[in-house]
Amino acid sequence: MSESSAFPAFPPPPVPSPNPPPAGAGRDLIGLAVTALVLGIISASGSPIPILNNVTVVAGFIGIVFGVAGLFGAHRVMSAAGLVLAIAGVVVGLVLQAQWNERVDKLKDDLDRLMSPRAPATSTLPRLSTAPGAPAVPVTPSLPSIPATPRNPDANERGNVPKKPGEEVTIGAGKFVVDKIDVDPKCGKYMPKRAAGKHSVVLHVRVTTGPDAAANRDLEAVLSPYGAKVIGSDGVTVNAMGGSCADISGVLPPGLGANQRAQGTVDVETSTPHGVLLLEGYSGAGGWEYAF
Repeated sequence: MSESSAFPAFPPPPVPSPNPPPAGAGRDLIGLAVTALVLGIISASGSPIPILNNVTVVAGFIGIVFGVAGLFGAHRVMSAAGLVLAIAGVVVGLVLQAQWNERVDKLKDDLDRLMSPRAPATSTLPRLSTAPGAPAVPVTPSLPSIPATPRNPDANERGNVPKKPGEEVTIGAGKFVVDKIDVDPKCGKYMPKRAAGKHSVVLHVRVTTGPDAAANRDLEAVLSPYGAKVIGSDGVTVNAMGGSCADISGVLPPGLGANQRAQGTVDVETSTPHGVLLLEGYSGAGGWEYAF
């Protein structure tokens, strides 16, 4: 037996590394990259918010420092992303702060101008002559007087002109005549019956329009059953309504043009069988009363 076979063979010992990495170095560089990324996100997201961006700008500057330091480690992508976000947040925040400061200064100047006392305005009104040494008194110019509308000599105490059937009424170049007034006539064949407690006052009218369109509109308004009023036996004035008793084929046609003639009925629904029917127009200078 040889000497070499008497002892078992053992593997050679490991060769130590010439420069082992210091413990914790990789972890510190990861921390720098993560911190840079978090601060960059905070800076970029908070930069458009007033007042808050004062804090996020500071966070951005710190994020820039961490991002630059993290570029020398193994996690360069994360550090670069944090660096870019931090720079963007700082730039946007500073620009917006400058704009807001300019607006605040302008608003302050406007408020100062509004609150500052103004010099008294010089009056351009004529002044009365006064005694020597006495202050002048401004004169208030009088407004031109508006001539009063002349009262119709035929008007009654209500300012309306009483009329009887057959008497003509003139409005501008147009005119109308109420030939007859029927109270509670027999309703048309195809017309609805009167409601309980209601009465029909039907005017039979002839109309002649003139060339003036405004006067013709006023004439049509006077003969509208929806603008009529009724003065009861107790003297109380109430609004009338358009009736539906008269035959629709004989109703006075609306919308007459210039220089036309027409005739027909005006159906007014009232709550009283006796009283005074008041026809008024747009002018407001009184109307015409018809007793029924």
